[in-house]
Amino acid sequence: MYAKNQAEFAAYIDAGDWQILSLSPERFVQIEPNGKIWTEPIKGTASRGHALCLPKDDQKSLQQLLDSEKEKAELLMITDLLRNDLGKVCEAGSVKVTKLRELMKLPHVWHTYSQIEGKLLKNQTALQAILSMLPGGSITGCPKIRACEIIDRIRKKRRGIYTGTMVAFWPDGSVDSSILIRSIQAERLFAFFGLVSFFIGSWWGHCNGFSSACGMVGVVGEGEEFWCEKFFGGEGGFVSAFRTIVDNFS
Repeated sequence: MYAKNQAEFAAYIDAGDWQILSLSPERFVQIEPNGKIWTEPIKGTASRGHALCLPKDDQKSLQQLLDSEKEKAELLMITDLLRNDLGKVCEAGSVKVTKLRELMKLPHVWHTYSQIEGKLLKNQTALQAILSMLPGGSITGCPKIRACEIIDRIRKKRRGIYTGTMVAFWPDGSVDSSILIRSIQAERLFAFFGLVSFFIGSWWGHCNGFSSACGMVGVVGEGEEFWCEKFFGGEGGFVSAFRTIVDNFS
């Protein structure tokens, strides 16, 4: 799995009746034993040129991402939101933005992200800090509380693990966590993964969503070229794709 897609927060959980396979590139919160805490929200995505079954210039795609005022504004908004979230659990004056709109280069997509860090309050445990910052600001957007209230009111069914958080507690006392994007949840003979950007109605979003999917489903299927054909061409492409995912999990 990791050989095909070396996501920084790749993880697998097998709990018997259900499994989670995650190839998330996004850190939610990391906390060191000395109290240093930081978060790295991602906002801004562009497909890599070679990731699609279409001719596309990689550098042109990257430049389009960097020139996008929309992507820039969204990341700045989320950076400020996470800075505020950290401020609630950190010592006064310790919170600072250490990286702003840095590039993340992955096999199938480009991302832009920020890094915000601080010093954890002495009366705060790592678990308390993470719980107080949930859900991840890069998922909810801003205003965070109001967005969550609206979602709770209109959503008919909960979406399981998708865009939740996976947390690892290490023996040295450090804690790390990821945002559960590009993740698959399998329960017996069913497998689920979310790809909201696939349906936002623009070609830009469609390409970026598809590029993310290529890296995800190619791990449990027959490679990204196979999946390009399944998603774009042929009758019942999505059905065939999900059937193959289920076969690989069962």
